[in-house]
Amino acid sequence: MKTIVILDIETNDGQTQQLEVFEGISAQRLAENFVEEYQLEKSTIKPLAKYIESEISNYEENLQTIQFQPKDSHIQPSLKYQQEQIDRLSKSRRQQLQQKQKQQLVIQTNKNVQIEYPALEPIRLSVHSNNEINSGFESSEDVQVQSPSRHKKSKVFESLYNDSKRRVQKQQLLSPVRKPQFTKIKLPSKNDDMYNRNLKWLSTSRSKIEKLQKEKELIQKQKEIENLKECTFEPQITEYAKQMVQNPENVFERQHMNVLKYSQNKMKFDETQKQKDDRFDFKPKLSYTQQQVEFYERLKLTMGPVEERVVLRKEDHGYGVVLVHERK
Repeated sequence: MKTIVILDIETNDGQTQQLEVFEGISAQRLAENFVEEYQLEKSTIKPLAKYIESEISNYEENLQTIQFQPKDSHIQPSLKYQQEQIDRLSKSRRQQLQQKQKQQLVIQTNKNVQIEYPALEPIRLSVHSNNEINSGFESSEDVQVQSPSRHKKSKVFESLYNDSKRRVQKQQLLSPVRKPQFTKIKLPSKNDDMYNRNLKWLSTSRSKIEKLQKEKELIQKQKEIENLKECTFEPQITEYAKQMVQNPENVFERQHMNVLKYSQNKMKFDETQKQKDDRFDFKPKLSYTQQQVEFYERLKLTMGPVEERVVLRKEDHGYGVVLVHERK
């Protein structure tokens, strides 16, 4: 099989491997074989296939360029047949056919010069315009020029154009088919810093996402538990209910006994509470004379000694001692 292009590709180990592109094999298949042979990642198949397709298209474009050869030795069979046919024709017809061939050759050379030497594009345009102006005069042997200055300019342009055309012809003769280009493409390797950074970033982002998901699940569970506590009613089972469940036959007797126990316990509690109140809140009753004595003792504290102003005299009337006030 014919090799079209040879590509230099850098693998994960840092080594450059050559990939031969054969004619008639698709770029996808070549990329898959290369990845399997050197044990690369499958994600590199698509970019490698696109790169191979671009190189194949460049090669096909270069093949479409016309190869010019000299007239003397290397004449193609189609050109020989054309020359034989031209020799048989009359003079006027021969000149017309030669002029057509010349025009076609000029158009093709202009295209090649534009591709190989883009800097000569303005010169080519000027030469083309001059050739169009002087096309009527080229049929005859003597060319009639309108002005000498214009004739000089056209000669300069023609000489430059012919030089560039000869260079293109020589270059195409020396290299009729374009040599395979050795290009390099760098694939992501495990030793690459950017590759390692991307892996770290992916691992950290995944761990963060997992933590956030766990926190979210915990919050949702807590909310569900709170909502259940608020919405659900849990009744407390009393002793009566337990007794009813244990002995459902003697329900009314048990209720009567419970009521009696409750009333007895309440009476006991009231009695004990009353005794406590009497013990702490006991206030002895004072007689009238004791109250008066306490009153005047209080006056001593507020208005001074009372003996200077009031004299208390005790009188006994048979029913008790009475204090009589005597003023001085």
